[in-house]
Amino acid sequence: KPIIMMQTAYCHRRMQNNDAALREFETAYKLYSSDNPQKANLALFNMAEIYTETYNHTQAKAMYEKILISGQASDLAFNARVLLNLAEIENNNTNFDKASEYYNKALSEATQADDKSLICECCFKYGLACDDDGDVEMAFKLYLRCVQTSDNYEINPYISSASSNIAEIYEEQNQFDKAAKYYEIAAGADEKQENWEGVYFSYSKLTTLNNQQKLTDKAAECSAKALNAALQLNDDRYIASAYIQTCNLHYQTNLNEQALKAYLSAKECLMKQPNPENIRKIDVRIKNVKARLGNVLYNQILAQFGRNNG
Repeated sequence: KPIIMMQTAYCHRRMQNNDAALREFETAYKLYSSDNPQKANLALFNMAEIYTETYNHTQAKAMYEKILISGQASDLAFNARVLLNLAEIENNNTNFDKASEYYNKALSEATQADDKSLICECCFKYGLACDDDGDVEMAFKLYLRCVQTSDNYEINPYISSASSNIAEIYEEQNQFDKAAKYYEIAAGADEKQENWEGVYFSYSKLTTLNNQQKLTDKAAECSAKALNAALQLNDDRYIASAYIQTCNLHYQTNLNEQALKAYLSAKECLMKQPNPENIRKIDVRIKNVKARLGNVLYNQILAQFGRNNG
């Protein structure tokens, strides 16, 4: 009977029928409590996760703590997961000292279990908590361990986010070469997963970094990749922003025809959701390019668009 109760509860949970799932898990918990404490803890854990997901943190915390004091959590990976979930609750409730205690214990048990996926998750989430608390040095160490533990996305789905956070820390320290290295790692991970928003973010950052260091060709290459990601997303805001970044590069290097075409494409995107201030800024830039090109060439390019962009 408890096996049937657990399987039924899992079905309800997959269908997000939380009340029904809780009833079945509770029945299984009571049936298992007398002769199978580990299975009882598993039922309790599932109930706690539902309470966590529905923001009933008090109830969830009590259940996780009950598992820990039962003395039956001999599975290190399972115990680490309980501790990590408790850490997240404490962190969400701004109890950073208590959260840090649980994060450390979770990471220790995940390491003993040699569970790389769980190690990566512990490192990343603990890193975020340290970052939020202002301990950038500790956050950096945890992000780095997360990235170094595994470069396999199936094992480490946090590799892109951790790499981006490392890059941002290096960028704040003006260590631009190292920042670029980790933005490239993030971009590569996101490209494999076709996470175009992540790809766009990383290549936009790389465009700016390379441009600051006068690496014009690399900046242009990254700008093109950012634009491609924005087009994959089919989001006018990202597309307009990518075009603006591209045309700024062209303008700086006196590629005025390409700059004008990119500015006109950006304006075309912005006109779909008009913002007077953004349109004004684009018009100023278009006017500057027009002065460089002259009226004849400017009008020829404008005619190619067949729109009132000027």
